[in-house]
Amino acid sequence: MSYAELYPSLIERKLITPRDPPAVPANPQWWYKPDQHCVYHSGAPGHNIENYYPLKTKVQDLMRCGILSFEDSGPNVTKNPLPEHGKSVNMVQGCPGKYKVKYVSHIRQSLVELHRLLCDYSHMEHDHDKCCTCSVNRLGCRQVRRELQELLDEGTIEILQNRNVDEDEPEVNVISPVFKLPEPVVIRYDGSKPKVSPSLVIKPAGPVPYSSDRAIPFRYNPIAVEDGKEVSLPSTSVVNIAD
Repeated sequence: MSYAELYPSLIERKLITPRDPPAVPANPQWWYKPDQHCVYHSGAPGHNIENYYPLKTKVQDLMRCGILSFEDSGPNVTKNPLPEHGKSVNMVQGCPGKYKVKYVSHIRQSLVELHRLLCDYSHMEHDHDKCCTCSVNRLGCRQVRRELQELLDEGTIEILQNRNVDEDEPEVNVISPVFKLPEPVVIRYDGSKPKVSPSLVIKPAGPVPYSSDRAIPFRYNPIAVEDGKEVSLPSTSVVNIAD
């Protein structure tokens, strides 16, 4: 199995995460291959996924930890010999059924129309008719592709496509919104129990309720009320330790 075939399974099981594209070197070295692209670096040029050694090291670490293993599911002619066949052998064309799209580049439907539909049911906003790219290109502009990929990565939508594309029948994508709502939290309390009043209340310095036009409504010192009666507070004056 090649690393290109292994990569989608690692991403789906969240064993690895794609890396940001590296900067294009001003003076490329001999190992830089502009005609090769690495899907692990979001399709950045310079190398392919088969020659990226940090990914190979990551796969080896997963195997050492017992998280990743490989099992040959092909026929074993030694343990399970195949029965003899006749002269004619039936051939199965393709693989029937549907598959879930992981990358926006694999969507066969018009990305502009898909994004326009999702804008009606989400907070996304975009004027597709006035956009210089969306108005002429069915793949849409960078914003359209980025927002659709984010919805796929977050699992907000799921897109199913036919594995076999029949030219006589139009392709219809099945788009299923996925709503991940948090479970409600219920806080229970007994309202019949009497409220307990605090035994000690500290009233800080500050404005006091209005009492007279000739008196300044302000309290300069904090007071304490204990069991409904005012009590004195410890002195907060600072003593000069140099004296």
